Amino acid sequence: MTDDSPRRSTFATLILVLLAVLTLLLGAIAWRQRSLEARLASIERALATGSGFGGLAPTIAVKAGDGPTKGSADAPVSIVEFSDFTCHACAQLQPELDQALAARPGKVRLTFRYFPLAPTGKPFDLARAAECARRQDRFWPAHDLLFREAHDIESLPRAIERFASIGIDRAALTACLADDASAARVRAEASAGQSYGVNATPTLFIDGRKYEGALPANDLETAIDTALAARAEKR
Repeated sequence: MTDDSPRRSTFATLILVLLAVLTLLLGAIAWRQRSLEARLASIERALATGSGFGGLAPTIAVKAGDGPTKGSADAPVSIVEFSDFTCHACAQLQPELDQALAARPGKVRLTFRYFPLAPTGKPFDLARAAECARRQDRFWPAHDLLFREAHDIESLPRAIERFASIGIDRAALTACLADDASAARVRAEASAGQSYGVNATPTLFIDGRKYEGALPANDLETAIDTALAARAEKR
């Protein structure tokens, strides 16, 4: 007589493994459902009460200006970011902004505006360098490099050296930095931020609503979805 015990044991083990995998999958689905329900409830409460993280009222008529942008020009929701390249919280926010925009194609437009935390020195100089990169249509590569390497870029000559690695013309960059126009642009941007009540970085205006500091990813996404829901209600 053939002993079927090993076969039965293997089959039982396989069933247990399948049940464990199924349990994990069902748990993940349930967690995702609860997360979505919580976010929708948060949006509904914000719309119903006119309050929420950072407050939903009042709004400020913030002009995006002609600064560098990401996203569709026809996007219903506008984000204006006032930021400083030496600000650690600003650097932390960038991948969350990129992820939020990528998850909502055509729905959100981001505009970057300079707000150096000091009127001279490294914060101001890095903003000037980014502005000169913008004039060569290389702002976003420069933006990413500065947030990634700001701790290692202590002077304009070092910025010029590093910018050459991302295809920015060294001679044109040097000439731009020698011209006061780039400095005037940064000063004008900082002045505009102050007129909107900006006194810290990062500061976001999401459809005119002000949010200070590096928002957690969930709060940022909820703020954007709340603005989208409000736009949809107005149609």
